[in-house]
Amino acid sequence: MLNHHIIRFIPAPIKVLLRTISYCFIFANLTSLLTFIQISRLNNKKGSKPRTARLQIRRLAGQTIIIRSHTTDARVVFSTFVRQFHVPPTNSVSTDASLIVDLGSNIGLTVADYGQIFPKAMIVGVEMDRDNAALCTINTEHLKSRVHIAHAAVWTEDGYIQYGKIRGYEDGLSIIRNNQLQPIETVCVTSLSINTLFNTTLKNSSFIDFMKMDIEGAEKAVLREHTEWASRVQCIMVECHDEYKKQHCMKDLENLGFKARYDTSHSACVIGLRTTT
Repeated sequence: MLNHHIIRFIPAPIKVLLRTISYCFIFANLTSLLTFIQISRLNNKKGSKPRTARLQIRRLAGQTIIIRSHTTDARVVFSTFVRQFHVPPTNSVSTDASLIVDLGSNIGLTVADYGQIFPKAMIVGVEMDRDNAALCTINTEHLKSRVHIAHAAVWTEDGYIQYGKIRGYEDGLSIIRNNQLQPIETVCVTSLSINTLFNTTLKNSSFIDFMKMDIEGAEKAVLREHTEWASRVQCIMVECHDEYKKQHCMKDLENLGFKARYDTSHSACVIGLRTTT
């Protein structure tokens, strides 16, 4: 995986070529590759009917996943299995980890990949959007009792909160961002604090080995309010959005007792490591 500082200097035509070549390494067979290309083309074809596709993924030992056309699902396939932004830094988390938490699981591809990377771990995913969460459950059902998917918005406190569904924005739906695009509907969803997540789903666990936090702008509040949960996290990766800059996140993580640094693989991410248990 190329460092993001290197990627930005690669000419656009070369990036397109490298992306196309990389497709060959994602899929376990030619049928899946051709199906993926067809789905990707449908995304840009006006008037085409939405459809779903089953793809076998090499990195998941040939396991089948389902994606939707006319969504960002194809982009998520590429970012998960090629760019691998969700993977913790080398040597920061043991492959014998027992608990991984994925806040902002989208359609479950990162959860499924954690299942391969951490074969002994229980993996908990939280996804705000109903349709994404349903597909997340399907795409991780092969992991059976090792996975728990919660349909909720990660927030500072429990209750209910609203977000706008925007077509073509399925990997970036937010309870925070004031997007200029017109939502197709406004959805009310259960909000869930990480403290409650610990007290319910994670109640038998003393700590989280690794937490990925990609919650599209809510990270600012979650890292500053009701943060009792943070002392029980060993390693955290936070993707920063909008006006919440990496330097702000660095300071917040340090205030929570982490040793923080910028992620060299993702230009918008910050890594926090807890030096004591």
